[in-house]
Amino acid sequence: MHAYLIILEVTPLKVGGTYDMLPLHCTLVHWFWLRQTPEEVTKLLNAALSSSSHVLLRTGKEQQFTGKNKNGQVVPVTVNDIEITPELRSLHERVCAELEAMGARYSAPQYVHDGFHPHVTHQKDGRLTPGETRESTRLYLIEAAAPEYGNERTVRAAIGLS
Repeated sequence: MHAYLIILEVTPLKVGGTYDMLPLHCTLVHWFWLRQTPEEVTKLLNAALSSSSHVLLRTGKEQQFTGKNKNGQVVPVTVNDIEITPELRSLHERVCAELEAMGARYSAPQYVHDGFHPHVTHQKDGRLTPGETRESTRLYLIEAAAPEYGNERTVRAAIGLS
């Protein structure tokens, strides 16, 4: 099984690049498991999203959550909510439908469909501010040994949104 994550670009990433912490991004589909290889997943998503257009990410208010760092310690996490536009909701649902057709098993099913809560987490190298709008023209397929922190994330593919 492969552990995957699908994110929308805020900061461009390099396909094949490995990251301890991903730069600024908006999670489109939270961690999930599939048997298919990155190449198979990419091929199916490319076909399904061939007519998809770019997505505007509009930042909302800041929120504070608790998360865990790679040492398992509870830490505060600051994020900016992203407005769920009809285009963003549609993209999320189309990608989820493709993944589910492939047999995806979500690591946290409460974060997809009705639980979809797009946001951009503040990082050491940057953050977004409330009211800012970014155009996302691609999504990335990310793979890790497991979804937990402490596992490096590798960018397996970039899929363009026209």
